[in-house]
Amino acid sequence: MDNGIYGNVDIIFPMERPARGPRSKTLHRVFSFLTSGKIFLPLFVLSMFLLVKSFYGVRSKGEELSRLETEVEALEGKVEEQLGELDYRNSEEFVYKEALEQLGYTRPGEVIAVLPDFEEGKTLSAEEGASSNEEEEPSETAVQEEPAPNWKRWRILFFGS
Repeated sequence: MDNGIYGNVDIIFPMERPARGPRSKTLHRVFSFLTSGKIFLPLFVLSMFLLVKSFYGVRSKGEELSRLETEVEALEGKVEEQLGELDYRNSEEFVYKEALEQLGYTRPGEVIAVLPDFEEGKTLSAEEGASSNEEEEPSETAVQEEPAPNWKRWRILFFGS
């Protein structure tokens, strides 16, 4: 018996198939029907479509998640800022500053020096000078009328008096 160059291969890889039972034959027929192309190709296309759709769905949800995480971080920073502002407004320093600036309150022993405004000083000196001039003789500079509002000037221009 000449076995060729490979020796006794039939012992390792027997050429005969083992006998199949009725159940095995049915599975073989179903599998061969599904892979024949009539059903396999539409099922393959449908499964690929669903796979791609789910991939893009997961991807869009991941993008939305990262956007929402960024928004949460921004809001947490804003909350920290607001808590800092609240702590400052509850402090004694803020209460004292507001009482001093808004209400004019002071602590015992403190004195607030109020200086006149530069503009008020000008009008005050002009009024004092005008009152001294009125006693002597009225001048044109002391009696100054306010200019008429624009609407009155336009009315006079178009309609007369």
